[in-house]
Amino acid sequence: MIVVLDTNHFTDFANASAPGHRLMARMDERNSDSFTCIVAAEESLQGWIAFTRRR
Repeated sequence: MIVVLDTNHFTDFANASAPGHRLMARMDERNSDSFTCIVAAEESLQGWIAFTRRR
């Protein structure tokens, strides 16, 4: 199975939140490959840039 992560799922996965752990467990059960789109990476990067500008 192939899983494509959108920005919200990518963030949960990366931050190891409770929903991220559930997602990881379901993906492990199904032995799935995961991918994310470039938009999710760009949105995450923009969030970090905004965070550092505020400091």
